[in-house]
Amino acid sequence: MNDEVIIKNDLNVEEYNYLREEVNWNKKNPDFIKMAIENSTIVKKAMLKDTIVGMARAIGDGKDYLLVDVVVSTKYQKKVLEKN
Repeated sequence: MNDEVIIKNDLNVEEYNYLREEVNWNKKNPDFIKMAIENSTIVKKAMLKDTIVGMARAIGDGKDYLLVDVVVSTKYQKKVLEKN
């Protein structure tokens, strides 16, 4: 599979919880997620056409970073995707 993925910086609460449910993780409180996204240093989402297929979130101090979330849709795990 060689589909072109677009990386964006605008992950929202609904997308975050959608991906968690998609990989059989529990949804989190939307207010908590909103605060977590707003206070993260780096937030990225991977889009394939109009579908979110993954996301990552990190916190940091400008020097060091801690990856706190990485989720890839089960439909796209172990697949080769090209970044646009």
